[in-house]
Amino acid sequence: MNILYIDANIYLGFYNSNRPEYKKLLGSVIELADKIFFTQQLAFEIDRNKLNIFRLSIDNYIKQVSLTATILPEHLDEDGSPKFTDWNKARKELEKQISDSNKELSPILNDVLNDIAISQDKVSKELSAIYATAQSPSGKDLENARLRKEIGNPPGKRADPLGDQLSWEQLLTIVPDISQLWIVSTDRDYFTEHKKTLYLNPVLYQDLVRQNPRIIIKTFNILSEALRDFNNEVKIASIPSKEELDLISETEAQDLTGLTGSTASFMYSGSFAPSKPNICPKCAMANSFLEGAYLRSQYGGLTLQYICKNCGFHADTGDSFD
Repeated sequence: MNILYIDANIYLGFYNSNRPEYKKLLGSVIELADKIFFTQQLAFEIDRNKLNIFRLSIDNYIKQVSLTATILPEHLDEDGSPKFTDWNKARKELEKQISDSNKELSPILNDVLNDIAISQDKVSKELSAIYATAQSPSGKDLENARLRKEIGNPPGKRADPLGDQLSWEQLLTIVPDISQLWIVSTDRDYFTEHKKTLYLNPVLYQDLVRQNPRIIIKTFNILSEALRDFNNEVKIASIPSKEELDLISETEAQDLTGLTGSTASFMYSGSFAPSKPNICPKCAMANSFLEGAYLRSQYGGLTLQYICKNCGFHADTGDSFD
């Protein structure tokens, strides 16, 4: 059988308000519910993080559209030419319009946040078809997952709660029956990337072929590309057109490199993150940095970076995504 294994960070992308094109893939995911291996642990991870993902993406959006109060020195206007005065007046009107618009948005967002909190939003309702297939772990799965975590084998990080390890151990129990497996994740525990090609972590590869030497494994960090490839084997009636897939794929790829600012998939929520700078070294604005995100780095791989909302400067902490 052909199986898709989609990591929690991919599902959480549907709660990122900055990725409207991405949501066109939701119908295809729901259509493939019986071809997706989904666990109780994945459901827990999505539910734990979906509210915060939406809130962070909305906060970033509001910060991006908000205007800093600006007044030009009207006393420098030339005699009879109120250019600065007129500009200040127009600017104040624009600032007020945006401020009023954001105020009108606030109760709408509160309603959406409440819906997400009780899983009554559109995405959560549609994902209920996937949740209905969630597999519960056995005692043996838990034991193996704890051992995997203790010895430091992927997936999952030793400092994090037991999570990815458990879903992976559950997946291994059905691998003997899988002919082709598509793994979709943005988590670097699963793969190494070189020149846009993803190579599955050797430990994970050995896990799979030990259970099924004939299994065909395909690894993706872009959902649209995974679905495009899966569609070559199993036709997906609701898959977007080639043109739409190309656009969505481009957006997803930009998200991974941090070019679009839609970095909710990499938002860092840990308590040990290097602190953001107080003052931007490029534009000298205080308290101008957005929440940290793991982006492509000058040091190689992904590192935690803070982006100045005023000038776009990236403060690279060098803290790697591992």
